[in-house]
Amino acid sequence: MILRVLPVLLLYTALSIGQQVNREILDDKISNPPLWVTEQIEWDFRDYKKITKEHFEKTYQQYKNQYGFNRLTIKDNQVIPDKKKTGRGYYTYTYNLLKWCSAYVKFPDVDLIMCTLDRYDTKRFLPCPIFAYCKKMNSPSLVLFPEKRKTSALKNPIAPLLKAPQVAWEDKIEKALWRGRTIRGGRGGAWQRIRLVNLAKNRPDLIDAGFNAIKTANISLKKTLKKAPSISPLKQRQYKYLVAVDGISFPSSFYWQLFSKSLVFKQKSPFIEWFYRALKPNEHYISYQNNLDLISKIEWAKQHDIEAQKIAENAYDFSINNLLLEDIIAYFYHLFTKYSQLQELE
Repeated sequence: MILRVLPVLLLYTALSIGQQVNREILDDKISNPPLWVTEQIEWDFRDYKKITKEHFEKTYQQYKNQYGFNRLTIKDNQVIPDKKKTGRGYYTYTYNLLKWCSAYVKFPDVDLIMCTLDRYDTKRFLPCPIFAYCKKMNSPSLVLFPEKRKTSALKNPIAPLLKAPQVAWEDKIEKALWRGRTIRGGRGGAWQRIRLVNLAKNRPDLIDAGFNAIKTANISLKKTLKKAPSISPLKQRQYKYLVAVDGISFPSSFYWQLFSKSLVFKQKSPFIEWFYRALKPNEHYISYQNNLDLISKIEWAKQHDIEAQKIAENAYDFSINNLLLEDIIAYFYHLFTKYSQLQELE
């Protein structure tokens, strides 16, 4: 059900996000969700038949005092945060995002347990599912939802990409580009990123890779790593090839890279986000295993320019039709609708 809201509120929220919401498109996404959306949501909830209040409380008691785990309630389309955890980074992003979405759609009543960490791995089956930004395939109790930075007012890279004139394929720099930060404590994909930067030093003809932020407790790394110039997403699309490599978990750049009309080389990874089900390697991006594989596939792209451009165009077409704000709002609506059908709040 779509709400009628004050034009002033709609204008304010659209401006704060940096991208206007098309009401007609949103209505269609609500009424006719893409097949992959339905399949992803059904797959996430596949092991749940009923979620009682006792199931919820039992799971919440296990996690309520753990960092990064939060409760969030939606009642009569009012998004109600956990008062003890408001103002805590990513939880606040998510709360503000859902509150913003509720101006456009009427959410069902639900009680949520949310994980706002970059990663949480569990193979255990929990009485109540936990909503998370990403997960591994073998995580039966984690349900995916759109990551907060995709629509943060200050960190939405899509708006300038959509507004700026496109860079013609033949005018793009024929080199692979990556910019990102080190990982604190050497966790997750820290060494994968370091290996990529070192690879670029040996193959500057093919790759420009560097850290735009160096934050590590490793003293030797601090001495050896050098900070590279930051490059905005808008300028990164001037390169024909872009690299997406894991950090602590999924590469957050992968989302906006799909809009760039550049060919994305994505590292093979056990981590998935809410929209990965709809993407296919060699159709929307190129998957690579390691540095040697990456070099080989960049060289393939240079030798098969027409095929490489087609893959980049496919990624852009998919993103324009599936990953805009209307799609994110509709995904939350369908996700919570399914959850409400399973959850018994009384």
